[in-house]
Parts: sequence; C-alpha cells; structure tokens
Amino acid sequence: MPQHVPQTNAPAEITSHTDDALIEPAPPNSNAHSEQPRRPRRSAKLGKCFRDEDELAASHSLPDSIREALAASRTLIVICSPETQESPWVRREIEMFEQLHGRERIICVLAAGSSEESIPPILKTRMMPDANGILREMPAEPLAADLRPEAKAKRKAELPRIIAAVAGCNYDDLRQRERIRKRKRIALSSAAAALAIVAIGVFAFQFHRTSEAALIAESKTLAAASSVQFEQGNRIQAIQTALEALPASEADHSRPLVPEAQAALERALLVNPDSASPWSPFYNIQAKGNILQFVCLNKLSLICVLDDTGTITIASARSGAPYLTLDLPSYLDDTTDFDAEDWSIEAMETGSLLAWSRNLDDPLLSFDPGIGTLNWSVDNEGANSLAIAEDGATCTTARFEEGSFSCKQIDLNNGETLRTVREDIPEAGATKERFPSCLSPDNSHLYLGLGDRVIQASFNDESARVATLSSRCLPGIFSLKYHENALAVASAQIEGEGGITGFLSPWQVNTYFIGKDPWVASGTCDMNVIGPNNQWKALLTRHKYAALLKTRILHQWFARQDAPSSCSISQQARSCIRKNSVAS
Repeated sequence: MPQHVPQTNAPAEITSHTDDALIEPAPPNSNAHSEQPRRPRRSAKLGKCFRDEDELAASHSLPDSIREALAASRTLIVICSPETQESPWVRREIEMFEQLHGRERIICVLAAGSSEESIPPILKTRMMPDANGILREMPAEPLAADLRPEAKAKRKAELPRIIAAVAGCNYDDLRQRERIRKRKRIALSSAAAALAIVAIGVFAFQFHRTSEAALIAESKTLAAASSVQFEQGNRIQAIQTALEALPASEADHSRPLVPEAQAALERALLVNPDSASPWSPFYNIQAKGNILQFVCLNKLSLICVLDDTGTITIASARSGAPYLTLDLPSYLDDTTDFDAEDWSIEAMETGSLLAWSRNLDDPLLSFDPGIGTLNWSVDNEGANSLAIAEDGATCTTARFEEGSFSCKQIDLNNGETLRTVREDIPEAGATKERFPSCLSPDNSHLYLGLGDRVIQASFNDESARVATLSSRCLPGIFSLKYHENALAVASAQIEGEGGITGFLSPWQVNTYFIGKDPWVASGTCDMNVIGPNNQWKALLTRHKYAALLKTRILHQWFARQDAPSSCSISQQARSCIRKNSVAS
C-alpha cells in the first residue's frame, strides 16, 4: 500500500507495484530518453518515497490517499511483471499520474517476464497528432530499466538511468559524477594503503632497531660472562658462551656481529694473547677446599690437586674435567690431629701417586689414580723430606727425631724398606718443618738442605754428616739438584734491602763438582709473595747448564700461534669444544 512522507521543499516520490517481481528496461536508444526534456540541476537527494504496498491499508479513504500521494509525487516508478497487467490499481494509478504530471515522469522497471507481457498496455501507446493534425493512438516506447535476475550484468548501467530520471539530471552527467567518485574512492583507498604500508614499514624498522639493540645488549652481556669464565679458568665454557654471542656464520644475519663478543672468543681461543699477561688459563679445576698443592701425572694425563680438607681431586690434564677424588683422612686410623697442610703429594714416573706427611705418626700412602685405589701403605712413615730416584723405582725419606737423624730407602712397587741410615745428633729435635733434598744418580747418597748447610747421608757406609762445601750458601736453602758429578744448591734470603721482606732479596746458586773448582752465581729479586708457594728450584740440564727458577715467575709455556682469519675462529672454537668432549 502507498506510504507518503511529506517533504518541505521538494515533492515526494511514489513507487507503485503489485509484487516483488523485477522488470525489463527500455532499449538504450529509447525515445523516452531522447525526448525527455533537460531539467535544471536539482539537489543530489532524491527525496521521500511512497510505497503503496506498505501502508495503503492504513488509510480510511483509499482513493483520496492515493490521489494525494500521486499529486505530491514527482516521479512514478512502475515495477513491471506479468502480473502487473492484471492489476486494476496499477492501471488506475498510471492514468491518474499521467493526468496530473504527464507521461514523461513515468518510469518502468522490468522485474520479471518480457517487456511485451509485463509492461502495461497503457504505457505502450500514446495519443499523438498525425500528419493531418488529428490525435491518434500511436505506439510508444516507455522509459524502462531492466533489473531482472538474469540481467545482472546490466544493473550497473540501468540503475543510473533510473536515478537520473528520478533526480531530473542528465544520464551522462550522472555517469561522469560516478566515475569521479570512483576515482576519488580509488585514490583514497590507494592513499590509505600507502599510509598503511608506510606505517607498517616504520613499525617494522622500529621493531628491527629495537630487536637489534636487544641482541647487541645480549651479545655484550654474554661476552662479559665469557670473559669472567675465562678468568676463572673455565676456558671451554668461555668459548661456548662467546659462540652464543656471535652469528653462526658470515651469512647468518639473525644476530649482529659485536666486537666485544669477537674479542671474548679470540681471548678464550688464545688467538691474540696479551703480551703483558703471559699466562692464559685453559680450564678451571674446582676443589673441595683451598688448594695447597698439585702435581701432574704425565703418563696418565691427569692432574692431582690436594686441598685443605685433605681431599685429592683428580682431573683430566687435557680438559680439567673431574675424574675422581681421594679422601686422605679415610686412610688414617686417628684423625684427631689431622692437618692437611702437613701432607704433600708426589707424582711417580710409573703413574702412581705418593702421599706423605710431616707428622711422624702418619703413614706413607701409594695410590693408583687411574682407578682410585690404594696400592700400599706403610705406617708411621712421616718425614721431613722425601726424594724420588731418577728411575722412579725408589724414594728416600728423611726425618729428624729427638737426638737423631734417619733415612729410609723404600721400594715404590710394594712399600718395602730397602736400606736405612740412622745417625745420632744430640742437638737434633723433632720438627714438622719440610726440608729440600735430592739423591745422587746411583741412589747411594742423600743431600738435604738444612738452613745454610747440606746434610749428606750415605747408604754405602750407613752414615750421615754435614757436607764440607768449598763455598757457603745463603741462610735459606730452597732446592738441591744432583746431576752426574755436580751438585747445585739454590738458596735465598727472605729479608731484602733495608730490612724489607721480599724487596731486592739476595739469591745464590752454588755448584760443586768432584775434582773441579766450584762456581757461584748470585743476584737479587723481589719476592712479592711470601709463603710455601714462593719457592726456588735449582735445575741442571743435560747440557750441564745450571738454572734458577722461581716458581711464581714463569714464561708462557705454550707456543704462540699466528692469529687465524676471523672466518675460521668459530670453526677453531667448535673444534676445541669437540676435542674437549672426547678428552673428557
């Protein structure tokens, strides 16, 4: 039913139809379009629309309401279908609108069927004068648009025709405005897309910079951690940490190359050693307590470490990986007065480990460090000195007791005593002090440093005495070495120049020969560390050169290598880690 909503400045529009079917348009070159007079430009708004199918029943005066709606409407749109011709209301509305406004404002919309069976006959003819001026009913082509379902492709072109007719504007102008609006929409869409792309690019760039900054900070943190691990002796772990801070290869761009990380890796690999710091740790051995002493078993490639808890930690000499531990107190009958600082360990050429104590009541112990078992034990064999024969088959212990001095030569295979020397010395007293000693090449004599004197014990005549030396040693004998027919004695004085301990302290090497005149070498040095580890060793090489070696001042013992190219550093690091895993 018709629905009319009044409009203040413009007439309303009326749409009349009988069903929901759709219609067929007039041909593109329709006379209705060509003959339609050009109207002035109107408002872009089409105005109100009256639909007789919706609210016609609400009116008490049906003809009056329809007439008022038709009178107030500017355009009549007829929805044409095969049922349209059978509706008297459609025909009456068309006639009424034609009387009020003329046929030019009637538009047909073909919703279903063909134009012949759907368009009302009243719209197919019109009264026109003939050649003689007589009005006759002549065929007419109504203004129509095809909106049938099968004509979907034409809808984009047909809808503007209806709108142009209703709005009273030119169809070409309407198409031109539509093209302009379309271009504006495309331009706006393109601009929006461009802005979105720019925004995404800016976001991606900021994210990349933020991510790269985070990776750089992480790499610097890992590099610092690698340096700390290297300083602590965890060389393999330091290499692994430095590798985590670097890209996997030159083609890997997932992590930036940070100079600090590369320097940490080079340092852990000892690529460019610091000339000012000749020592570079390879690994770190964690002991149970404070380390007192360590020895290296070359035959088994093991390092044995004695700490102040009496625990001997045995680790790989290649990687530092822990192997096993030995607990010295567990081998003692009485641990009441146990003091780990009384004990010392010695490495045997046969691969055995010897443990001895300065406490005269403690035993002498021999271990197999490869499997962690005790080879043999000799009770009450504490000593002030222990010297191992060059062939590693025997050792000689020396001890001072109240009024006597004694030596024992012990078989290192089974712990049996081979020879003994005992000499009464009234002024001798029991002591826990450790004294340096050495054996002659044939194991017949023991030389022991006592203050500035040398005690000589002979197993041949089973006697001991103070050796008669042609030159006097300094008050503190630190080391003795017998080689072939020469005895070298190294001594030093702790008190240095100006009475300052360790400052320009004098040292001296006395070498005595059989049948030759002795020679003496001397000098001064700074002993910057005072304690049992700050010792001197007298060495005599095969070429008969004497050397004095301070155990704390050593030169780099590994050979310097040419620095490899940066691209091979990671390969060297991973190779080092693989070798360490195999060694472990």
